[in-house]
Amino acid sequence: MFSKKSTFRVTSSSKLSSELPVLIARMQKNGDQVEKDILDTEDKLRADKLNYENKRPFKYEAVNNENLARSEVLLKDLFLDAAKTKTLKHPQGQEIEDDVKRMHERWVHQCSVYRDLYEKLKLPKTDKSIDWSDIVAQKQQEINKGGYGPQLPELEQQVASHHIVSREIEAYGPQINSLSDKEGRKAVQNQYKKLVDSSKLRGHQLDSLYGYMQDCTKQLVFMSDQQEKIQKRDWSDRQLEPEEVRKQYESFKENGLLSEEEAVNRIQDDGERLIKLKHPGSPAIEAHKEAVKNEWQQFLNLCICQEAHLKNVDDYRKFQFDADTLSQSIKKHNTELDSKFSKYKDNPRAMSDLLQQFGDDEKNIIQMDKEMNDLKRRSQQIVPLKARRTPVSKPFPMAALCDWDDGENEVSRGEQLTLQNNDDPEYWIVKNSAKETKRVPSVCFNIPPPDTEAIARTNRLAKDLDDLKRKRSDTENKLKNRYNELKQMKPAYQDFQAKEVSLLNQSAAPGKDDPRSKDLLSKLNKITDDLEETEKEVMTQLHSPINRSAPTQD
Repeated sequence: MFSKKSTFRVTSSSKLSSELPVLIARMQKNGDQVEKDILDTEDKLRADKLNYENKRPFKYEAVNNENLARSEVLLKDLFLDAAKTKTLKHPQGQEIEDDVKRMHERWVHQCSVYRDLYEKLKLPKTDKSIDWSDIVAQKQQEINKGGYGPQLPELEQQVASHHIVSREIEAYGPQINSLSDKEGRKAVQNQYKKLVDSSKLRGHQLDSLYGYMQDCTKQLVFMSDQQEKIQKRDWSDRQLEPEEVRKQYESFKENGLLSEEEAVNRIQDDGERLIKLKHPGSPAIEAHKEAVKNEWQQFLNLCICQEAHLKNVDDYRKFQFDADTLSQSIKKHNTELDSKFSKYKDNPRAMSDLLQQFGDDEKNIIQMDKEMNDLKRRSQQIVPLKARRTPVSKPFPMAALCDWDDGENEVSRGEQLTLQNNDDPEYWIVKNSAKETKRVPSVCFNIPPPDTEAIARTNRLAKDLDDLKRKRSDTENKLKNRYNELKQMKPAYQDFQAKEVSLLNQSAAPGKDDPRSKDLLSKLNKITDDLEETEKEVMTQLHSPINRSAPTQD
């Protein structure tokens, strides 16, 4: 937009809102176009001024008019976007706004040159037959009947028109002062003075009204954009970036909400002041003041809805995450039962270790039971987000999260309504208790819990956990039974175990912590285990000799 200053450049390291790069790119594009139009208009105005001085017809009037009109629209957008950059805490927000103001000043100057060149003043001919009293009276009547709005486009036309009229009035002065009739001249001069005062007053009133309506329009556009974002957002289970949405909303509450509230309050105060001063544009002022007030209330209402939906999405995603975590834990324990506890050797020591692990793992089963009970409780409170995007097969009840009134459709916070149609994701068709059909933004509504899918998933997890506990109990019982059988088959094992425990106690006794004895004991344990394995293998290979008279030849 301004290549020399590079005001609108955004570096990759800038910690800005994700909305800012798009905003800056749009401003750069619009600013470049305005700069191009201003330079082009400047050249063509200079050319047509030479045409006028040389008594040649104008060549670029239509082009210049098109350039100035396009620049006017783009400058309005640039002012609004510049205000957004400050709201979003762009580090160069104030510099950007100053650049836009300078561009606007250049545009205003070119508009003045345009009017001076193409809109020639229609002054009466200077002869004695002119009734200046009548001319001044007509202009006074024109000033008195001048309108004030009621909308910004009409007001802009009125400001431009009054600029021409005021220049005509200024041009009357020298001609009135040159009248030869002293008595008639003095009367007309008094009349003219009142006209000049009226013209200046109207100009001041138009300027104050224009400034007020511009502030109102800027605020209305900002709030409309914010409302549109909230309404267009997907509040179903397909919400893609709830963390980013939450971050942006919390940032706005901390950094932008207060400043916007101050701007709205300032507009209300300025409007009241102008009305008390009996400004001739009071009807337009009152209408814009009320529009800002109502739009601000609508925006706050949608913020209430947004908070509720963010909580619903957070609860839904946390429930699904916790359910996934519990499901993985159940699968992991099932796998361990199949791989570790179901494939054991007839080794008393190894089986003793497995039984010890069963005991240690009991606390994990208890924790899973607690998690399961928590999921059961929460499943009754989860809002069915998927239902927001599922076409309704039959009407069902729901409640309004906030007040809403767009002039045609009105609902109250907490009001019970019936959803008739949700084909349009942004606007739902609902009926109130009086059977009146309303078309209201879907963000204003909350489909009440429970979520049948969440309950069904909880029930499946509960069954899986019960199956795991039964399987675990069966495996533990089999392991204990086999362990007891081995102990009965090898009574000597108990003596060995007692001696082993005694040795362990001796090695662990205070003052007798000898590393060599521990190492020796570890080697003895390994020898014992190897002997037991060898004994088992030999026993499985023994059988009666085929020839009892020659057993060694078998």
